Amino acid sequence: MGRGELSGVDSGTLLFEDLGLDSTSVIELLMLIETETGAEFDTESLELEHFASVGTLTEFVSSHG
Repeated sequence: MGRGELSGVDSGTLLFEDLGLDSTSVIELLMLIETETGAEFDTESLELEHFASVGTLTEFVSSHG
């Protein structure tokens, strides 16, 4: 995954349906977020609903920062 802005992506953008992510790419994204922010996420607390959209992922990351 590269850095930069994605045209047309907002908090309502769905990670799986709109962006075509799969379970592997979501884990890679989460690992990248951990690396970039220094945050550590407890895998026990991960729920599929956290990865529904850009907005739900943002909320999850913000609550662990």
